[in-house]
Amino acid sequence: MLNLPRSLIFSLSSLMLAPTTWAATQIEHRDGMGIVQKVLIDQNNARMETSDPSRYSLFQMREKKMFAVDSKEKRIIEISLNPPKPANTSTQTTLNTSPPVQAKLLKQGASDEIANYATLHYQILANDTVCSDDYFSEAAAKLENIQPFIDAMYAMSSARRKAMASMPFIPKDPCMMIGDSLESEYTKLGLPMKSVNKDGKLQHEVLSIKTGVNVAPDYFKLPAGFQMLSEAEAMKNMQSEFTKKMEAARQQMNQQNVMPPVPMPPAMPR
Repeated sequence: MLNLPRSLIFSLSSLMLAPTTWAATQIEHRDGMGIVQKVLIDQNNARMETSDPSRYSLFQMREKKMFAVDSKEKRIIEISLNPPKPANTSTQTTLNTSPPVQAKLLKQGASDEIANYATLHYQILANDTVCSDDYFSEAAAKLENIQPFIDAMYAMSSARRKAMASMPFIPKDPCMMIGDSLESEYTKLGLPMKSVNKDGKLQHEVLSIKTGVNVAPDYFKLPAGFQMLSEAEAMKNMQSEFTKKMEAARQQMNQQNVMPPVPMPPAMPR
């Protein structure tokens, strides 16, 4: 009979009893409003946490599907590659015409480290006007799971930007129209570490990157039993709720003999 040391038996028992975990890459970043958020990434998924623990987004990168999860309301909204268009814009499509934008990406050279990773500084120009100063890290992009995440996010944002560009109410600022023309270049520059807009305001900054972060096996799975809505259905529900609240406020004002507010006409697109 084989006699194993007690220490080895204890170690094996601990491994068998320990819950299974999966390793992920974690990016902690700050947005333009100063809110710190975390993104955890594995081979096929990315989960974007928010400041509200009950709400997060789940991105299935290979399937190119994104979901907004609200665990408090037990609701999941599938974010479409083609955002739903408001019903009242069909007759205004001719107003949304703009001349083509000449976009440029100018390399400024090496810059300071961000989150302990070397960066290169680039300026993004539209019609010879500087739109932003952006900092990319080639080294950070080589970390596990990062490059597939970069490629998938650019593909997702590009598809939604193209769909939204046809909407008449989208302002035609040249700096908002340069993404598609530079898309193929962006993906080769590395992980976007920091972006400062033309007014000097911080838009995005990576604070830290960690690899080998343990997460539960179901961390990247959609919760079962939640109501699933399309983006169009969710928008319709929001409009319905807004209408109900306005009607309730109107009735309350009528009961108090207060004149209801005069509804403002929709703003004309510029």
